[in-house]
This record gives sequence, structure tokens and C-alpha cells, in this order.
Amino acid sequence: MKLQRVIHHLKDGRRKYSTHHGEIEKWERSDIEAMERCREFYGNSAFLADFSRYGVVAKELRERFPNAKIIPVVGFETEDHDLPLRTDIIF
Repeated sequence: MKLQRVIHHLKDGRRKYSTHHGEIEKWERSDIEAMERCREFYGNSAFLADFSRYGVVAKELRERFPNAKIIPVVGFETEDHDLPLRTDIIF
């Protein structure tokens, strides 16, 4: 399988590419399956509103940053990593 990009679906309707240190992450199928299992076990992940932090567990992100606006991730999709980046998705 080709490497994939993950696009997070945010509760406010926006979508955001999965990044790490300013680079789009390359995901293998096993990584995507592990993320699916984490979502089933722990629930939704989340971002701080300014996208400076990501938490695999939204509740833990809230505990670390109690006064910050939190945007839950409600789903995700994938696309081939070698496709051009889409301008309608937050980098």
C-alpha cells in the first residue's frame, strides 16, 4: 500500500492535515489501524484552537490546558501521500 496522509475532521467543520514539526506525516496502513484502535478505546483526539498542540485523548489535553479552547477531532480520512496538497485543508 502507498504511504498515506491523514486528514483530521474537526468538530467545527474544518479539516487539518496530520503534521509533525511542520511536515506532513507519512502514514502506513498499520499506523492508521493503530489510530483507529486508539479512537475506539480512548475516544476522540483534539487540537488546541491555535493548533500548537495535539492530544490523542481530548480529556487529557483539557487537563493540561484548562483555559484553552479545544477543538475535538470527530473523524478522519486518508489520501495518497504523493497527491498534491489540497488548499481547502489546514496545513
